[in-house]
Amino acid sequence: MVTNTLEEFPVFPALLPRVPCRGARCPRCGHRYSKDQGACPHCSDLSDGELGAKREEWADQREAGRRFGWFLMMLAAVFLGVVIVLLVAM
Repeated sequence: MVTNTLEEFPVFPALLPRVPCRGARCPRCGHRYSKDQGACPHCSDLSDGELGAKREEWADQREAGRRFGWFLMMLAAVFLGVVIVLLVAM
């Protein structure tokens, strides 16, 4: 039986299969946390106003990640197109 650990692949941890989080989902912020912690570490010390600002920040971070992903996909498509054109031209 082969097991994958971060120690075996320290350079590429993103390639390892994701283990689903089995913790509780916070009703205030929606993030997951370990049931052993007792309270959500993301929002338990925030007021409602601070939580609203934090939600906007998290939404902005997700949107920035989405845009960066699309940029990388387009860059890869252009690169692949150039490689194909060069191979056909040879």
